[in-house]
Amino acid sequence: MLKDSKIDLRKLNLSAKTVLNEKQKMFFFIFALTYMFCLDTYLDATAYWTMVVFNLAYLLISHYRLAHMIMGVKLYNFQHQEKNPFFLTDDQLPTYTILIPLFYESSVIPSLINALSSFDYPKEKLQILLILEEEDKETLATIQENNPPNYFQTVVVPKSEPQTKAKACNYAMQFATGELTCIYDAEDRPDSLQLKIVANKFAISDKNVCCLQCRLFFYNGHENLLTSMFEIEYQGYYNFLLPIATYFKYPLPLGGSSNHFKTDYLIEIGGWDPHNVTEDADLGMRFAILGHSARIIYSFTREEATMTVSAWLRQRVRWFKGYFHTCFIYFRHPIQVIRSFQFKGVAFFLYILCLSPFLMISSPILLILSVATYLSFFDFSVGANIMLILITWINLVSTLMCTFLTSYIVLSIPGHKYLRWRWVLFVFYAFLLIYAAIVAIFKLFKEPHKWDKTTHGVTKVEN
Repeated sequence: MLKDSKIDLRKLNLSAKTVLNEKQKMFFFIFALTYMFCLDTYLDATAYWTMVVFNLAYLLISHYRLAHMIMGVKLYNFQHQEKNPFFLTDDQLPTYTILIPLFYESSVIPSLINALSSFDYPKEKLQILLILEEEDKETLATIQENNPPNYFQTVVVPKSEPQTKAKACNYAMQFATGELTCIYDAEDRPDSLQLKIVANKFAISDKNVCCLQCRLFFYNGHENLLTSMFEIEYQGYYNFLLPIATYFKYPLPLGGSSNHFKTDYLIEIGGWDPHNVTEDADLGMRFAILGHSARIIYSFTREEATMTVSAWLRQRVRWFKGYFHTCFIYFRHPIQVIRSFQFKGVAFFLYILCLSPFLMISSPILLILSVATYLSFFDFSVGANIMLILITWINLVSTLMCTFLTSYIVLSIPGHKYLRWRWVLFVFYAFLLIYAAIVAIFKLFKEPHKWDKTTHGVTKVEN
């Protein structure tokens, strides 16, 4: 929590320091006990309705995503032609603080300094804080060797637990002087006009808009098959799903980079939760539940996609772990969430942070039950068996079609023709997502606050 914050996350019961509160533990205990009793007493009926519910949930989620993607395409075509406003003079532009959390990132320091120095923004109004952990002497030495301009400052975070990006950013905020604050990752390459675009957008936005999220994409999306799959996923998310969330005024789960805040609002709501490993998504939800709003805008930041399966899994497991955790946090207050998000907003919140990864976890269960049904392990009636087979096949075909279509839609974005036939393979990428979701739910209870860092500067693509 930030020093001058007006709220205490623990008092509001919004802290990620604990995974489940006592009421949630009791709910899941009773649910598990009831389900086990039903399996023991009514095995066939329980298995049947479990399969029906899972199949219908898959159908609903896949079509929900496809519908939002299609609406997002129409909105993208409109926004793509929209010009960003530039009416503030240099004297009228607000002061800006840029946070760059670093942890053993010496290899990217030269290119990072070069990228951040290229901003088209009055340098006297810029403050760039390079945030280092106390133990990271290597990165500190590299920064000193590269002698960045005088509007760069180094902030060293004293060693303490939890050692997370969120805690480092909170510590650095005591040195922030800007009216606006933004955060970038070490490998980011933001558009040189991004700060001006954001400042002008804030000037014409409603007063309660306290955060603007810029769109993210990869500069090495074409490097190998995995980065291409990641690119398809990212493009669908940042170009179609989040703009639709902004259009319908849903709560916006922020990305971990290129978030631009009104500094006063960021301090007021307590900054980032140091115990949440997806502090960005959590912050977007907290803005919404406290009556503020976040929006995505048409400005881009290029990032580096993870290139190996092991690195991708570490990153994705952390994301899913944080998504589950964030979902548990906000459903400690179900009535307040429904009032603040409204039903359509709650549906989007559940889809992004809970239902999608949860259904990935349930996939092996559904597969086992389907095989058991095929082997006549359950004593279903002929009619029930036919109905179940029909629902399962409709779900399988429909889910595959929705997956193909949502992947193919990405090809409509200019500059992505290199994906060509690769989008067809996105369905196999789903198996990696399923595995990551299963690992994440175990890690959530074993090591909820452990930050599995992503290594940057691996790509061979010039950026």
